[in-house]
Amino acid sequence: MAHVEWNDAAGVIGQNLIEELAREWGVSFPDSYLQVGAICHGAAPHPSQFVTEERDGLVFARLLGFDDALDSVRGALDEVGDDLPESVFPFGREESGGLLCFDYRDDPGDEPPIVLWEAHEGELLAVADSFDELLDALYDEDAEPVPPYDDADEDELDADLDDVV
Repeated sequence: MAHVEWNDAAGVIGQNLIEELAREWGVSFPDSYLQVGAICHGAAPHPSQFVTEERDGLVFARLLGFDDALDSVRGALDEVGDDLPESVFPFGREESGGLLCFDYRDDPGDEPPIVLWEAHEGELLAVADSFDELLDALYDEDAEPVPPYDDADEDELDADLDDVV
């Protein structure tokens, strides 16, 4: 997992609080999310920018908190109501108001893909294959984007290898 600094955390909470929420939803959260969430809930990551296939320069503004006083996981679910597809659960806020979510629709395992729920568009955008992959792909605004690995065209990979050899 990449080095990410978490700023303005709301304080430490027990992983049991996060695991309780996962049990309530009938899912298992990634271990790395349990660790980060317990220490950094409500925090803003740095670097914070990420890309999707459709858009670049998006900003992971902050992890949702587990405290009623914060922009919380439960508050985000209440905010979107029934608009958010079933088995998609928010964990973070994108700068323009979208929600970064775990997508358990196709696989209830503990490493779900990450999607961005854009409420104003009413759509989900694929972001990363896992929470760790999202953190690895975060970049500074002055740096080049690091898109998550996506099944690249084999000819393109071969061309890249030819350049190296």
